[in-house]
Amino acid sequence: MRLLTDMDIVCRVLLEDGSLRYRVSRSGHHHHLVCVSCGNVQDLDECAVAGLVREIAAANRYEIDGHWLEFYGRCAACRRPAPIATGT
Repeated sequence: MRLLTDMDIVCRVLLEDGSLRYRVSRSGHHHHLVCVSCGNVQDLDECAVAGLVREIAAANRYEIDGHWLEFYGRCAACRRPAPIATGT
């Protein structure tokens, strides 16, 4: 699996419970939104923390080789209220 990850064929997704899931990778660096209810994983197209990484590197005189960031929450489908059953 490491070879496939190194070749950017698959990417790792860190789940909220600490386990890893592997999935077919988009090319390039990206992050994920992970639904803690249904397990859906959505790719984020941009790295919104690139500036923060540069600031941390400069402030700590550190050369950062990479980072890994996942966002956990509930997708739109899991946040929808369940329909109210009507008794007939």
